[in-house]
Amino acid sequence: MPKAKVEKPAVKATKATKATKSVKATAPKSVELSLEALSALMALKDAKKREADAKADKEQAELILKEALGTAVEGTSNGIVVIKVVNGKNTHFDRAMMEQLFPEAYKATLRETLYTYLKSL
Repeated sequence: MPKAKVEKPAVKATKATKATKSVKATAPKSVELSLEALSALMALKDAKKREADAKADKEQAELILKEALGTAVEGTSNGIVVIKVVNGKNTHFDRAMMEQLFPEAYKATLRETLYTYLKSL
């Protein structure tokens, strides 16, 4: 199946493009998609499938490489280092604990962001 090429317009989110209650109340529920839009829908579905497949391929490759490395921190090919194990660090707040221990601070700092996304059916 040939891949449909979809132009990606540069659109910055503005108040006009963000979903709000007033816009939802006046916007039509459904609209018939053009052939161009249907082609874009097929391209979106295909891209999501390729993305999921790529993620699975990446995870499988990482498992194989971790097994090959064992406890070593570097892997070589012809004496040249081609892969390294590096340490990283993520930091985050435990939201449930924050709410339990400091409910006022939790409520005072909690921010909610509304957004829209496309869900293909």
